This record gives sequence, C-alpha cells and structure tokens, in this order.
Amino acid sequence: MNRISPETYSLLPTPQSCTFDAGTLQLTDRDSYQFPPEAEFAATELRRAVAGPVATGQPAAAVRFQPDDSLAPEAYVIDLETGRLLIRASSGAGYLYAVQTLRQLLAQQDGNRLPTGRIEDCPHFQWRGFMLDSARNFQSVERIKLCLDWLAAIKINRFHWHLVDTQAWRLEIKRYPRLTEVGSVRGEGTEVEGGFYSRDDIRTIVAYAAERGITIIPEIEMPAHSNAIIYCYPELSCQGTPLGNREIAQGHYHFTGQTDDVRNLCAGKELVFEMLDHILEETAALFPGPWLHVGGDERVRDLWSKCPHCRQRMAEEELPDEIMLQLYFMNRICRKVHKLGKTPIMWAENPERGIPDYAIVQGWRGPETKLAAAAGRPVICSDNPYFYLDYYPYAHMQGIEWLPEMNLRKVYEYRPEPTLAPEELPQLLGTEAPLWTSWVESYEIDQYMFPRLLAVAENQWQPPETPHDYDRFKAKTDRLEPYFNSLGIHYAKPLSERPFQSVIPQAVIDTNLKHYPGFPPEKALTPSRYCYSWSAEKPAAASYFAIFWPEARPAATLVLRFGKTEETYGVPYGAAIEASRDGENFVRVGTVNARRAECSLPGHDWRAIRLRFPAELAEELVIREVVLR
Repeated sequence: MNRISPETYSLLPTPQSCTFDAGTLQLTDRDSYQFPPEAEFAATELRRAVAGPVATGQPAAAVRFQPDDSLAPEAYVIDLETGRLLIRASSGAGYLYAVQTLRQLLAQQDGNRLPTGRIEDCPHFQWRGFMLDSARNFQSVERIKLCLDWLAAIKINRFHWHLVDTQAWRLEIKRYPRLTEVGSVRGEGTEVEGGFYSRDDIRTIVAYAAERGITIIPEIEMPAHSNAIIYCYPELSCQGTPLGNREIAQGHYHFTGQTDDVRNLCAGKELVFEMLDHILEETAALFPGPWLHVGGDERVRDLWSKCPHCRQRMAEEELPDEIMLQLYFMNRICRKVHKLGKTPIMWAENPERGIPDYAIVQGWRGPETKLAAAAGRPVICSDNPYFYLDYYPYAHMQGIEWLPEMNLRKVYEYRPEPTLAPEELPQLLGTEAPLWTSWVESYEIDQYMFPRLLAVAENQWQPPETPHDYDRFKAKTDRLEPYFNSLGIHYAKPLSERPFQSVIPQAVIDTNLKHYPGFPPEKALTPSRYCYSWSAEKPAAASYFAIFWPEARPAATLVLRFGKTEETYGVPYGAAIEASRDGENFVRVGTVNARRAECSLPGHDWRAIRLRFPAELAEELVIREVVLR
C-alpha cells in the first residue's frame, strides 16, 4: 500500500506517531462494536460521530476496543484497516483520547471515511490543566458542561475551578448558607448579578467531567481574595466589623481590588480555622478527585502586623513577620486538606521562605516555578505571560490598556522545561492555563480559550525535544477551525473578523461616529449589560447612531441604557430617539433625559431605531444596552 504523509491530516494535539496508507476505512451506522465496560462512553462518542449520512451499499465494519495493560494509562494505539478498526488502551481515558483523534480525522473527510494506517500516542505531561474563574463572572451549568466538552476534545485532563474570590462565593456550603444566599450576589439596584452552584449541580458536573476523563480541582481562595466571605461573616477579618460598602465586598465586573477596605482572613482567630475546616470538609466530600486548591497568594500587606490577634499568634509561634505567619496559616490549611485524603495545591507565594507541608505549588510569575522545583516540591507551571488566557490574543482587544497581549505564537513558542535544571525537571508535573473572568463575559470564553488553548494542549502533549514549527502548527489550527466551530467554539479574531453575537439577531449598525479601540458599535447589542459601545468623539448635530434589522419586529417598548458602568459619563442628554417602520422614514418617539431612556412604540412593527443629536455634546457617547419588548 502506498504511504501518504501524516501532514495530509491536521490533528491536535499531534500524535506521537502516525502512518497512513492510501486505503480507506468506511464507517456506517451498521458497524458492530465490541468494548469492555471502561470503553463504553468512548464507544458511544464514536457512534455519535458517525451518526450523520452514511454510505449505502458498504459492508459493516468491525469496531473493537481492546484492553492492553502494556500501555501507559493515557496512551492508545489505533489500527485502521479496510473493514476493521481496532483501538487499544489500558484505561477509559486512553480509549476516549483515541476517539477524539478519530473525530478530528472524520471531520476532515466526507462520508464517515477514515484513512487506513496506524496511530500510536501518549501524552508528555501528566498534568494538562485549564482553570476557569467562575467567581468574578458566573457561568451556567450548561456552559460549564460545554467547556468540559471542549477540554475533552483536546485531551486536557484537569479542570481547576476557581469558585470563590473577593467578588463572589459560588459554591453551596450547607453549614453556612449565607455564603451563597448573600455572597453570590454582586452589585446594587439594577446592576445585580448572581448565581451559585448547588450541591446537586456540583455532583452533576463532576460526573460529567469524569466521563470525559477530566478531574475537577475546586479552589477555595484564602487568606486573601476573601471579601465575599468576610462580607457574609465580618468576624473572620482582623477588623471584625462589617464592610461598609457592599460594592467593595461583592464587586463589579470592572472591580480592580484597589480599595482601602480589601481584607484578609485573620490569621490569629481560631474561629477562622474552625470555619475553614468545615468548608474544606464539605468541599472535599463534593469533589472526589485527589486534589483541593487552597489559594494562598496576594495577601494584602501590613494588615496582619496591625492586628492584635495576629500579633499574638506571631508571638506564640515565634514568627518574625507576616510572610512566616502566612506560611503558618497555609501549613494549617494544608494539613487539614491532607487529613481529608486530598493533596493541597496553592499558588506560589514566597517559596524561597518555605513551602507548606504536602502542597503542590502552582507558579504563576515565573521565578516561583523554578524556586519550588529547586526545593524539591512538585510544581505546576502557569507563568502568566504565556498561560493567562484573559490576556489579549490581539493588542488591546477590549481597550483595557494595562492588560498585555499574549498572542498565539507567544503561547506556542514557550516551554517551561528550559528554565529548569536537569535535576529540577522531575518536579514539573505539567502546565495549566488560567482564564480569569474579570473582563471576560460567559458568552465569549471560547474566544479567549481558542485557538490559544490548542497551543497549550499541544505543548502539554508533546515532549520538549519535539521540533517546534509555528507556521506548521498555525496551519493545523486553521484547518481544524470548522471542526471546532461544530463544537460551539469561536476562535479569537481581530475585531473586524470576530463573529458578532447579538441580542437582536442579524442587526446592522450604521453610525458616523468613530469608536474607541475595543468598544465598537456592536458592543451595544452584546448579550451583557457590562459591555458597551464607546465613541472616540463627541456627537455633534450631524452625528447619528442607527440600528437596523432585516425584518420588522413587533415591539411596544424601547429601552436604551447609557453611560459607563456605574458612571453617568457618556449619557447623550437631549438626544432624539427615533423609530422607523420601513428603515427609511423615521419618527421621533422619545428624548434621552436619563441613563435609562424608555419610550413607547405605538401599535406597529418596527424596522429600525436611531439617535440624533441636537448639538455637540459635552462627552462621548456610551451605549450599554438596547432592549425591544
């Protein structure tokens, strides 16, 4: 049989070995399947992948999932022959990874055909992680499931779930119901946003992840990033007094943490450790995986040294400073986690001064990864210039200037191994890409994850000696984009090329106002009130902002909301609100006289709305939300 190049097909992460022939294996809905119990889910996924149109007149193929204990736990071997498909593995994960590879192959050919040949594969890192922040920006259970599907498709096996932070507490704790009754709600008045995961939600998501070979690692952040829990239970802070401003405790999407009343949990009060012990017990019972993340970074400096409870603790334990008091704090927490049968993980914080007992270190600023490995401790690398997916894939994509650019090439070309000495390499468990959601809405997480997470997955799977060729990798991501689109994934693109997700489908905006980079007109129609369109110039008498949709829509009320988040800046006072039935002739239906302008649309279907301005305004235009009802 004539050989064909493995490069004929794009597979990510790239298998360790591929040989393809010019032959064809035709799959049909009549194929016979044979599999052990641990391969049942993988077999179901393969059947689902070939559930579309099948060739008629083709003989049924024999599809067999065969145990092979000689293979590593996540390794697999695929033998493709005319009329026969054999998948060998030693675990459910191995079978599932084989099927994920086959799904990518099937997507690149018509008619459920596969090339004949052989694929042998095994991952380099045991820890192939992704972290999602659900504290700052809540995602629904269905959105979390979709995210897990995406991770499984690229063979990522660890889902680190950031569930609590200063902005909100998202995990139901039965003993302390106030944490979610109060601590999951953010904002005030019309700006309230809430949501948490019930115990049943957690069980559902954990089971869903396990089917897909993914272990969930919950994170309970401490002793900093704790204003949400302190808002609910002020006695846990050094001050012991209520937070004076709910907005400080519960934050907003643009919360930066720069405020005089951001607090730590008190390291001197036994009440703090008693409550955390109970929270950790409930958390450990909900998540059966062997790890539990306990945060541990970015303590607010110089608070503990002013607290009489903390100073007393430092004196009793003979601790010279706050850094060593934090080591004491985290040691107690890590010992509790260990007693619960879990291995604690924590963000690196001063590893040169000591690392808590039992802890795996997660390095996020570069030096900590090497310091922890040099100390002989297991470490996960999440160096922020190369792994933080909230950093922009394109320069200033949303106009937040302090966030750096982290493009696809930068992610792909970085490997942590060269930064470590040979004797330190065995401590490197793997890598993990966090997605913090301070600036990222739930509906757009896929655009921040992809295609950069493909580069992370490729480097997690491939050994460091594998030749790095960015152009070849980029070509693979481009060829696979239609496949990932079919999974509900949109790649990050420059604003001019990004898919537009609108609350008014197929709406078209016409304006002669220039916009600030990252705040284009369509931001006025995104499905989130925390996005907005922001003009780069002040509207004048000749300026206009119009929204058209393809067909007339029945509506009785139009609501427009203006101004930057929690600010009146950008409200076009005095602007005329106009509406049109045919998209050409407009009638005045209202005037903007407040941040929220509501007007009636009497008795007709409407095709367009428009803002016109009486004279030059004092400020630029900011449109946050357009609602027809």
